[in-house]
Amino acid sequence: MDGITSLSGATQDTNNAVTSSVSKTLGKDDFMKLFLTSLQYQDPSSPLDTNEMMSQMAQLSLMEQVANMTTAVDKLSEQAQNSALQSAVNFIGKDIKGVSLNGEVISGQVESVQQTTNGVMLKLKEQDSLVPLTYVTEIN
Repeated sequence: MDGITSLSGATQDTNNAVTSSVSKTLGKDDFMKLFLTSLQYQDPSSPLDTNEMMSQMAQLSLMEQVANMTTAVDKLSEQAQNSALQSAVNFIGKDIKGVSLNGEVISGQVESVQQTTNGVMLKLKEQDSLVPLTYVTEIN
């Protein structure tokens, strides 16, 4: 029975991966192609309901607006990261006090700046710890 359960789980994982992959690749052009194809092959005796058509057009418009907002947010995020990195470069050679990632208060002269998955980090001379730019408490 364990073999059946694990096979079922593997099949579900594969289905989820395929569904996720398909939903990520369909865009507004694909939606429009499907919509126009459905109009082309619709049954003349039961044409598409006007309300349904308007609903589909509203969905297309909403999808396009969400895509545009996602692009704008990505650009803003990138600009914020670049701005933080540029600000951090100005700290090189200055004495600071801040809180490291492990929670200890450390101070020293900024030796270098690093971009990590946790954000912009300041490396202090003779210190093993990094101080996140947002955790700087004092600049001398």
